[in-house]
Amino acid sequence: MDAIVLLKNHVDERFGALPLQEQLFEISMVTTQEEMVDLEQNLADQEYLDKFKSRISRIGGEDFGSAIIEIMDRYFSKSFLSLCNMEGANGKFAFKNSLAYKAISDVITTRYSSTTDHDVAKKVQNKLRNAPAQKGGLGRKKKN
Repeated sequence: MDAIVLLKNHVDERFGALPLQEQLFEISMVTTQEEMVDLEQNLADQEYLDKFKSRISRIGGEDFGSAIIEIMDRYFSKSFLSLCNMEGANGKFAFKNSLAYKAISDVITTRYSSTTDHDVAKKVQNKLRNAPAQKGGLGRKKKN
């Protein structure tokens, strides 16, 4: 029986299966600013932050940019991202100041060692800039 458990653990480790505690840990997609506030409050707890980072670190991509896009698409709706920009200009949510952004940046710069915080910021900024025009986004405001 011990050999079976050891084999299962080896297979789980090799192929990236989540430990049971992480399987039970759920992160809901953020669709509103209120949900983002809730996520931020949860991320202020170190244990939750560690689990969040562990979960997003398992999301892959061909390169750091595609990993960022995949993480953001999985956990933030286009309609919410349409309400954000990096700095909080024009009454939008300042994504750069969020714990979620800091966690994403930490994970990406750790996994892709040649990637800088500036690289991450540019990719996230581009994602936020394009969110309104994408399917599910809120559309662009018309200028008078």
